[in-house]
Amino acid sequence: MQAMRTELAKSPMNPSVVKMKSSAKEAGLLKTFQDVLKQRPETVSHLLQDNMPKSVNTFRYDQFFEKKIDEKKKDHTYRVFKTVNRRSHTFPMADDYSDSLVSKKEVSVWCSNDYLGMSRHPRVVGAVMETLKQHGAGAGGTRNISGTSKFHVDLEHELADLHGKDAALLFLPAL
Repeated sequence: MQAMRTELAKSPMNPSVVKMKSSAKEAGLLKTFQDVLKQRPETVSHLLQDNMPKSVNTFRYDQFFEKKIDEKKKDHTYRVFKTVNRRSHTFPMADDYSDSLVSKKEVSVWCSNDYLGMSRHPRVVGAVMETLKQHGAGAGGTRNISGTSKFHVDLEHELADLHGKDAALLFLPAL
């Protein structure tokens, strides 16, 4: 596109002096088109600008979003995820790698869904190990693509029964 723009700029033809006859219907369409053009944003991002004619004023998306992100950082609402590995042998302790992926610091994690530490109970670990040996690790995809595990269906039935409901539905990450 840039090469075409450069080639056109070197062209001896000057589009501003070319006159064309137009009918009243075409003039009306041109007026409508000009009215629509007035509704566009004033500027666009430099990524889009490379593909736009130089005469078009564009909206600067990059500057807009960079400003919004800076505002979120200043008011402390910009979300940053911690990098934490829990320790199964010393509940609720974990290694925090948020400052550096090389060095770690010891932290306690009380806000996980495993607040009772049941994920390290010998019966739970044994059941997981046996299931891994039989079925492997990972879902292989979302349930609407690769199907629903019988283990998840059984758990949904158990949860529905536990809560006295007709049914339950699990929303799981596809890991």
